[in-house]
Amino acid sequence: MATYLQVDNLTKSYGDRVLFNKISFHINQGDKVALVAPNGSGKTSLLDVLAGKESPEGEGTIKFMSGIQVAYLEQDPSYDPELTVLEQVRSADKKVMQTLTAYKQALESEDKKRLEKAINDMDRLDGWNYDQKIERILTHLQFGAVDRKMGTLSGGEIKKVALAGMLIQEAPFMILDEPTNHLDIEVIEYLEDYMSATQATLFMVTHDRYFLDRVCNTIYELENGELFTYRGNYSLFLEKREERLANRAAETDKARNLYRRELQWIRSTPCARTGKSKSRLESFGKLKERIGPAGNTRSMEINAGIARLGTKIIHARNLSFTYGEEPLLKDFTYNFSRNEKIGIVGGNGVGKTTFLRLLAGELEPLSGTLQHGTTVRFGFYRQEGISFNPGDTVFDVVHEIAEVVALADGSKVTAASFLSRFLFPPSMHQVKVERLSGGEKRRLYLLTILMRNPNFLILDEPTNDLDILTLNVLEEYLENFKGCLLIVSHDRYFMDKLADHLFAFEGQGIVQDYPGKCSDYYRSRAAAAPTPAPASRPAAHPGAGAAASRSGGSIPVQTPAPASRPAAHPGAGAAASRSGGSIPVQTPAPASRPAAHPGAGAAASRSGGSIPVQTPAPASRPAAHPGAGAAASRSGGSIPVQTPAPIPVQTPAPTPVQTVKKLTYRQRKRLEELEAEIQALEEEKFRLESLLSDPERPLSQITEASVRMGEILARLELDWEELLGLEDQRKS
Repeated sequence: MATYLQVDNLTKSYGDRVLFNKISFHINQGDKVALVAPNGSGKTSLLDVLAGKESPEGEGTIKFMSGIQVAYLEQDPSYDPELTVLEQVRSADKKVMQTLTAYKQALESEDKKRLEKAINDMDRLDGWNYDQKIERILTHLQFGAVDRKMGTLSGGEIKKVALAGMLIQEAPFMILDEPTNHLDIEVIEYLEDYMSATQATLFMVTHDRYFLDRVCNTIYELENGELFTYRGNYSLFLEKREERLANRAAETDKARNLYRRELQWIRSTPCARTGKSKSRLESFGKLKERIGPAGNTRSMEINAGIARLGTKIIHARNLSFTYGEEPLLKDFTYNFSRNEKIGIVGGNGVGKTTFLRLLAGELEPLSGTLQHGTTVRFGFYRQEGISFNPGDTVFDVVHEIAEVVALADGSKVTAASFLSRFLFPPSMHQVKVERLSGGEKRRLYLLTILMRNPNFLILDEPTNDLDILTLNVLEEYLENFKGCLLIVSHDRYFMDKLADHLFAFEGQGIVQDYPGKCSDYYRSRAAAAPTPAPASRPAAHPGAGAAASRSGGSIPVQTPAPASRPAAHPGAGAAASRSGGSIPVQTPAPASRPAAHPGAGAAASRSGGSIPVQTPAPASRPAAHPGAGAAASRSGGSIPVQTPAPIPVQTPAPTPVQTVKKLTYRQRKRLEELEAEIQALEEEKFRLESLLSDPERPLSQITEASVRMGEILARLELDWEELLGLEDQRKS
């Protein structure tokens, strides 16, 4: 396998904090690597350095394979608030945008050679089909309004647009920082399927353990500035990490015993008496270094107390709430109980956060009654995160709430001591909050919620930006939480582990009480989903097959209506045949006009459709250069050389379909062959999906299966396209 990335002696500091020191690693073609580390240890900084957004320190080097394209999904994507969604995604692939600009300029110049080169570049990059590919990706990400301004979008919508911008590039090397943050579970599952099947090389940071387990084949762990490598998925990483820590603990215990004996010798012996003593002193110094890292390895401790909770908690009767004219809650009735752990699921905009605010008493219901018990003490962890004044230190934020904190065993500790239990040692107490990493801010926010000793916890997306080790400690605390717990989270592992049942928000104010786990709920939804119409095309890129098999059918793609116009330029046929139709630009040319350059006829005959260009020449105008007449006679249409208008996103209006003769004997035979071939490919795909989901398989088999899965999906796409074309011809 080719080495795509080689990193040597990389160092990065933040102020006086050393994030990582002289780390080295390499990533080969086909590797899907996740970086696991505590918050504040430099995960995002490492990704920024690799992506070229920050510079390495000292003599560290980063070397990508020559010519390889790298795409970067940032944790908090940057964007232009004045651009539309379509414009923002378009701008992601600079190579295609430069090619589109060059093509437009070549049309204006009327230079034959320049135009021919521009057309060849458009063919090579499939520029004719660019907007349709964008729309298809956004459809899979459940985003439809491409004309909205970026400045009006929510955090989750901005993440989807950034994801679309990364996927449209089809880069062979992708860097992803928390790709599942703020996404709906259905979109996460689509992304999971895509990343599992893609042949691209990945380097990511994510806290989503299901995503890690199903996508990654290598885990890097960054601990105390040192990098450890584990080959395998997340489950294997957990096993190997336990072995490593156990071995290190045994070595550290041995070293500590030796350290005590050597320390006793040093205290009882005059120093530097002989050369042998000097050597022993040097060995003692090295021994002291060996036991240092183990002493610095700490784990978070959550043992906050819980205020007494009476028998009456919250009684909701026929609650209703609307936003504008849209009902978000309709006739909701429920009595909450102690030790109850409820997960809340549903798509964006269905009223989940509104429901939480209603229960907390921040909003008044439109109708119905809501009664709170006198002992209820809320702890509301909001998705927006911690709020603080400019200049506030870590200690300021905590000391403002309380000077002492009650623990679960009834004892009390100072606010400073409680901070240390949350991995904020005294050296960090005077650090300004604005200088903390995203995960450290989230951890501090969680501390401020729990130190108030709530007995009714409301957690709205609590896992965003928290590292996996912190999540494990939080889960253990919440499993033993004796109050009432409500969780909204896209983290399926977190929800499966904690929620006893679900409130499923299904739109139009309807809330179903589902008696099961989060994964069970989404599986049951997929099984109950209606089977797509037979004419739906399979998805056109890797990962779609697995998504389709999960839902029991194919993922339909928005396909433009077939067009009978001739192709407007070379390569349009290929683009049209792949997309199932044409990409109109503006003012299509009548079919009787002659072609403006050679090759148009071949394109038209392949596609049966056109990509017309603005302001065509009059019908009587002669060919623009030699060969155009032949092209026109083959295609029956023309390609005027004028400035094209921007490609619109609207689906083209249906155009008349030409009458086609019945299938020939060879075509009928080919149709039968295609049906058998598709069935065989689907069966092989099913076997590969089972293999890819088996964590016990060796890495070599997983890699081989991933490559083969990509080949099968590509072959299926072509076979389906050919089959549907023959079926349409037979029906007409």
